[in-house]
Amino acid sequence: MSHGRPPVLRLGHGVAAIGLFAAVAEHFQTIYPEINRSTVKGSIEMHFVLLATHDPEVCPTANATTRDLMLKTAPDMSNLAQKAGVDIVAGPFVNREHTIVAVVESDKVENVDRFLMEARLPHWNRVRVLPSLTMEEGLADVQAQTQIF
Repeated sequence: MSHGRPPVLRLGHGVAAIGLFAAVAEHFQTIYPEINRSTVKGSIEMHFVLLATHDPEVCPTANATTRDLMLKTAPDMSNLAQKAGVDIVAGPFVNREHTIVAVVESDKVENVDRFLMEARLPHWNRVRVLPSLTMEEGLADVQAQTQIF
């Protein structure tokens, strides 16, 4: 069975797309039904890679308003994630390429959206949310696909 690429979700500056997130998450779980995911309290935990990019003009290193917002929200990031029902698996990592990278886990994509909005990342970033597979799940998916070349 060929699945193609997992969908990529985008949030523009402050624009929430919960309905889109829910639809894509449902679609993602529909196209990968054979993958045996770990369950927590009877719910499916899904990994999401978060890629947040911003322009140099709004970078906290150059913009006082963004710097103040980041200094206010960053220390509370773990609590914001927990309140939203999201576990931070890795990151957030920052770099000089104006990009923030994190890997999170949640049973609902709406929780990821809630976390992003509470952390206020879409206020100064373009955020891509990529539903992702572990390597083990990805290998199982590759083995289940029919090769075309």
